[in-house]
Amino acid sequence: MTEHFSSQLDLNSDYDCSQANHDVSRLKEQLASLKSQYSDPAAASQPVQEQLNHVENQLHFIKNKCRLN
Repeated sequence: MTEHFSSQLDLNSDYDCSQANHDVSRLKEQLASLKSQYSDPAAASQPVQEQLNHVENQLHFIKNKCRLN
């Protein structure tokens, strides 16, 4: 069973960092859930890999934009 997440954040240069802690927590939960569904995420199907990459990219964007560790 594949769970799809709605991770549609408005990530652009105008992103509101006041929401960063909430968004990062939610994205980390999504990423952990996706990874827990597959023993080897690297061997997952292309759509799954794309979803993993998308969530990871969102995390990196927010952390960089809002200077979070």
